[in-house]
Amino acid sequence: NSGASWSTQSVPSSLNPSYTIGDIAIDTSDPNGTTAYVGLQGFGTNHVLKTTNAGTSWSNFSTGLPNAPVNSLLVDTVAHVLYVGMDVGVFSTSTTAASWTEVGPAPSSGTAGYIPDAPVTRLRMFNNAGTKILRASTYGRGIWQFQLTTGTPDFTVSVPTTLTAYPNQTLPYNGTLTAVNAYASPVGLTCTGGVPTTCAAATTPVTPTAGGAAFAINAANASVADFSFTIHALGTDSVPVVHDTPVTLHVVDFAIPAPNPGTVTANIPNVSNPTTFTVSASGSFADTVTLGCIGVPPGAICSFSPSATVQPTSSTPVLVTLTVGASTTTTPGSYPLTISAHDATNPEPVAKVQALTLNVTANPDYTLAIGNPTPPAITKQGQQPFNGTLTAFQGYNKPVTITCAAGATAPPATCLVTTSPTTPTVGGASFTVLTADTVVGTLNFIIHTTDGTITHDLPVTLVLQEDFNIINTTTSQTVTAGGTASYTPPLSFNPDGAATFLNAVSYTCTGLPSLSSCTFSPASIPAGSGSTPVTLSIHTTAPVASGAPLGLPWKPSGPLFAFWLSLPALAIVSMGAHRRARKRLAILGGLLALGLVGSFAACGGGSSHQPQPGTPPGPYTVTIKAVSGIANQSTTVKLVVQ
Repeated sequence: NSGASWSTQSVPSSLNPSYTIGDIAIDTSDPNGTTAYVGLQGFGTNHVLKTTNAGTSWSNFSTGLPNAPVNSLLVDTVAHVLYVGMDVGVFSTSTTAASWTEVGPAPSSGTAGYIPDAPVTRLRMFNNAGTKILRASTYGRGIWQFQLTTGTPDFTVSVPTTLTAYPNQTLPYNGTLTAVNAYASPVGLTCTGGVPTTCAAATTPVTPTAGGAAFAINAANASVADFSFTIHALGTDSVPVVHDTPVTLHVVDFAIPAPNPGTVTANIPNVSNPTTFTVSASGSFADTVTLGCIGVPPGAICSFSPSATVQPTSSTPVLVTLTVGASTTTTPGSYPLTISAHDATNPEPVAKVQALTLNVTANPDYTLAIGNPTPPAITKQGQQPFNGTLTAFQGYNKPVTITCAAGATAPPATCLVTTSPTTPTVGGASFTVLTADTVVGTLNFIIHTTDGTITHDLPVTLVLQEDFNIINTTTSQTVTAGGTASYTPPLSFNPDGAATFLNAVSYTCTGLPSLSSCTFSPASIPAGSGSTPVTLSIHTTAPVASGAPLGLPWKPSGPLFAFWLSLPALAIVSMGAHRRARKRLAILGGLLALGLVGSFAACGGGSSHQPQPGTPPGPYTVTIKAVSGIANQSTTVKLVVQ
């Protein structure tokens, strides 16, 4: 521990002249924590030493041990037994007084099961379901184990803790009784506590086995309720073993009433008028109910809203709307249908059904279709078209009025129909409803069509997202080419319909003169920001005139300059008498001439700087374009370059 200090606890040389310590074991059953044992790896000396005062003094604890090194010590603090692993086997003694005996049969006994002739390197103890096992690792001969004690005969109970049933439905708690330590007595099984009306073992008693003997407790109740009770397992041995397992039985139910109305009519090829019913639940019902239709004629289909799978609870019933759609392949007539409801998790013993009558007709009619009932979001400054089609069937030829009507929400403020009324045709007559609003949000409304007698509606959704505006009060800026125009006051970016921007705002410039650029501060506006001033700067480029030649006062060119360059070589050649020497000197002269040419080039002889025109002068109109999500805005500023 932090702050702890160590002290030396020496073993007297009379007890341990100089041998290595093989292991140390502390007896944790000593409440003072001062009892420990030391094993020595040596011959002709003490092998185990004991202290009861934390090492202040030691005593020999080796009586009965063979003359061999000790490698491992182990204290069984429950049985108060000390075990030692030596080069010649495993030995044990009571921790009270040293009286060592070999663990297991000795090799000389002729009895099978002794440890082979190999040093024992480590000892460990394990408890397996009440059976205490000593395990020893050896040097070169593997790991061995010895069963020290056998636990008390017992059994375990395994059974599901929760079942869900319907009234009068009997369900079994299927479990097993597993014998521990050779338990072999029959076990009686009963129900105790807050039991349901039916709760009994299918067979009792049941005798546990090592592999698990099966049993079943059958439970049922006539009414909805929750039952928390106990499966009581009582052994028939002389001192009965008892195990109580708490379990729960949930008795639940759900129901569907008769639909209202009980008859619906579908005119080919449209859907019927709606009928509704409520799926309710009682008790601890927490499953999913699957809805369906039985007896639907060919070409027809049932549709459930909000879904064909619902999850009612005792406190939240689900209202369901059912329509039946007929197609051109459906034969007109009257059809008895059955609405079915099933528990998707725990099958109910009695089917939940209700009757519904479907009348299929083939009167002149039309269908309404919307090609984009859920278009992408627009901004409140935008306009969203809904594209529809009216198709005539059975000779229908009346004009149909098209409007927007309230659905889950009111319709948008603007709802303009391009052609109304529109007469349906066999090939489909197209129309468009242009919608817009000034309020951010989602509008779930209805495209309503009617000829005064026949009406068809379809739900559509319009999503309006926030927009933003740019307040621009800057004045025209004049700048000399090479300078920077900073526009003041800054541009003001403001979210519409909200206190902050839903999306980040980025911006760019177009219409800039050549050799110029623009920057903004800040470089962008993060999402969540409120109204933000943004400073625009336009950077221009200064012109650069062409440069004059540098170096010599005269232009080094022409025959005279060539002759001048040749003088060093001629002089060198004239000085050489030997032919080979003249050749070498000529080469050196040529290199010198090249060096002179290079020096003239380096000094700028015959060269000049290229001109740079810079940003052209004149007036310019620069457009700033900004984007935030689906919203975009723009503004312009004036720039004069001199």
